[in-house]
Amino acid sequence: MRILVIVLLMTLMLTPTVSLTGYFNAQMKLPESLAGIETWIKSTEEAANMLIERIVSENGVWAFILNIFVIAVAAGVTEEFMFRGALLKIMREKIKNHHVAIWVVAVIFSFIHFQFYGFLPRMLLGAFLGYLVYWTNNIWIPVSAHLFHNAVAFAGMSNASLKDNAIFAEEVAPDDIKWLTITALVCLMLFFYGASVVRKMGR
Repeated sequence: MRILVIVLLMTLMLTPTVSLTGYFNAQMKLPESLAGIETWIKSTEEAANMLIERIVSENGVWAFILNIFVIAVAAGVTEEFMFRGALLKIMREKIKNHHVAIWVVAVIFSFIHFQFYGFLPRMLLGAFLGYLVYWTNNIWIPVSAHLFHNAVAFAGMSNASLKDNAIFAEEVAPDDIKWLTITALVCLMLFFYGASVVRKMGR
């Protein structure tokens, strides 16, 4: 139980960094020779954003519960068993270096979402979840962290008073970058301290 609490706190501590890397990722510009690919990337991103907007705009307790189940519970369980449960196990058998295996799966995990303006933050999250299963040898730890991350993100986007906050906002305003960077650095120190504790407890 203690290790789960620490992992959930680590998930919260990683959130500002996820938002910050998301901001820089969104500034991505491809060369003119790849204009067709950039147009496709933007269209897939807009379609995903429209779907998210439609979901978070639904009112009512039952709609909220259903969306939490689909976005947090169902996605957290299925994606973790697929990527950290099955694919990471296969990669670790083929790639003896566990760091490389974890990051390769994190790249695949992010790529498969086809939201490339959020590629870096999703890759970071995937690596975090990969290290969790490596440290603890328990798939339910990354499942819980993934579920918690998605639930917090959805709750933040659904809440009128939180959705404009830089940590939860779909787009971070340039004026918020300074304080978000400071927050991310402080939270990262706490995150790495938590990681050292989890690593020791998982052995």
